[in-house]
Amino acid sequence: MMMNGSKRFKLYKSGKKWLIAAISATTMMTFGGMVVHAATDASSTAQTEVASAATSSSSTSTTLDNTDSATSASSAQTTATPATVASTATVQAAVAATEETSTATSAASSASDGSITTTSEDTQQAALSQVNAVRSSAASSDSAISAVALNDDLNAWAQTRANEMAANNGQLDSTTQYSSAPTWVSSDGVTSTDLQQSPNYEEGDAVYGSELTSSMQYWYESKETKEFLGYFAGDPTDFTTFSVNNWTDSINYDAYKYQYLTMTSPYANVMGYAYAYNATTGYTAVILEVAYLPDITETETKTVTRTINYLSKNTSETVADSITQTVTYTRIKSTSQVDGTVTYSDWTSAEPTFVAVESPDLSAQGYTTGDPATVAATSTTAETPSETVTVYYDDAETTATETKTVTRTINYLDQATNAVVSPAKAQTVTYTRTATTDAVTGDTTYTDWASADTTFAAIDSPALSADGYTAASETTVAALSTTADLANQTVDVYYNNATQETATEIETITRTVNYLDQTTNTVVSPAKVQTVTYTRTATTDAVTGNTTYTDWTSTEPT
Repeated sequence: MMMNGSKRFKLYKSGKKWLIAAISATTMMTFGGMVVHAATDASSTAQTEVASAATSSSSTSTTLDNTDSATSASSAQTTATPATVASTATVQAAVAATEETSTATSAASSASDGSITTTSEDTQQAALSQVNAVRSSAASSDSAISAVALNDDLNAWAQTRANEMAANNGQLDSTTQYSSAPTWVSSDGVTSTDLQQSPNYEEGDAVYGSELTSSMQYWYESKETKEFLGYFAGDPTDFTTFSVNNWTDSINYDAYKYQYLTMTSPYANVMGYAYAYNATTGYTAVILEVAYLPDITETETKTVTRTINYLSKNTSETVADSITQTVTYTRIKSTSQVDGTVTYSDWTSAEPTFVAVESPDLSAQGYTTGDPATVAATSTTAETPSETVTVYYDDAETTATETKTVTRTINYLDQATNAVVSPAKAQTVTYTRTATTDAVTGDTTYTDWASADTTFAAIDSPALSADGYTAASETTVAALSTTADLANQTVDVYYNNATQETATEIETITRTVNYLDQTTNTVVSPAKVQTVTYTRTATTDAVTGNTTYTDWTSTEPT
């Protein structure tokens, strides 16, 4: 808790003019982790005519004591110069309201009803502007202090505290500070709304907060009789200016300079402001509450997928289980509880690459190597579209060469006996084709039969005259074109035996007619002789030596 210099004003009447005198009072500020004691005195008092609307300032001396420190801190003094508290219009209004003693007495009486005047929205906006002006002016050359925003919860909290302070003649119990605080405000320095949770906080920094207070009392009395004439509240704008200036003043302590608003500024992002005027006591209490209201964060995820399918090239059917690779990106969505602004961090991934995948070996199922054999590694970004990669497998095949022979056999035979008269001659034409068997389906396909020479050449029949044969029945067996479907051919060439006529054989048949006596068998007439000549040809076979004969023939067989 800190006591700061403030003022009380007395109005004195000199003839028909009222005079105002400034009398020192105290203000108080509390902040986390510190207790401050202050002694104030009215080291100077000034009087001025009301008509001139001028006010004087008093200086205060403040001693700071850090009760949490293990070593007693050295005390230092600094001079604070508060701003003008009562404006001309305020004082003139007070004078007009108390021009006569009876009127003043009546005013004092009516102010004793205990009513408390509270903060207007305009005053809160004015306080916000002044606090942010201090923050802006306190920014270092390389690090700006961002502006704070008014927060309804803190405004309500400040008003409750201001009302309590005004009702207790400027006194405020710091132990009850958090009893009326919003539920999200930290009271133990640990929860997420504590000022140390600000991203600007650095370990070891002094942190002040969350409440700064100030109180003032204004009254007027007769200069001649010292008669108390009544209280007046003054101008709320002046209250604000006076308090903000006091809170901004530096206090030297243990070689450090602490300015309460600027030391808190890097961490606070919301504030609440309120004043309360007690018409009975004339006390005006001013409260500033500050806090760090963290963004609401949530983690968003985005997945990039690569699906690898393994298909038959022939049928497009699946031949192996698909593989799905994923890369997960995350980013933080931050929603400001101050003004609703939404910001996003960059998308990041611990492993932004699809690793290379070797295609499975399906040879046992009858397939060739997959195409591609390896699906290559691929780098991704959060904007990379999901993709599908297809690896095709062709059916493995086994091949075999088949042969087929077409034959023409030429036999040389004896025409008569069908006996072989010369060795047979065999001609062949060989056809080939390739048989391809699908290892997956078992189906076999064939190429056409082919041959380098598809014709049986012409063959001359051998001459066998020396062996006693005549010329062959086919002097030359003609050439013959073939196909793979042509049946085997057999050609018989016949030879006849050669013959030799050796002789013509003649045989004569004779008939003798005798004329005889029947009784004596004596020739009775000369006998007559008749002859018939037969011939035949004897032919000898040159091969076998056998002779064959023609039939006997006669030109006159009778």
